[in-house]
Amino acid sequence: MMPAEGRIVLAAPPGRVSVGRDARMRVVAEIPAGEAVLEDPLPRYETNKLRIRFTVGSWLVLTTEDRPSALHKHLMRKSESDDAERAQA
Repeated sequence: MMPAEGRIVLAAPPGRVSVGRDARMRVVAEIPAGEAVLEDPLPRYETNKLRIRFTVGSWLVLTTEDRPSALHKHLMRKSESDDAERAQA
């Protein structure tokens, strides 16, 4: 999973997931930003969970290997940037 401008990209290796297979990842889905958002469901706690929340009300939980993961750090920077923009307005 990786956030991209205007969309969320999901990638997976062919076949089973195993060590070293990440080099052969292929995009399996692209979710437009208007259909879903990536969020940290427990931002005050250091967990290995993230959530893709869809506008239709469903959601998908992602488990990361690292705590905090690069995705968690991305969300924290985005939140700080959004807060700074709101403060300037």
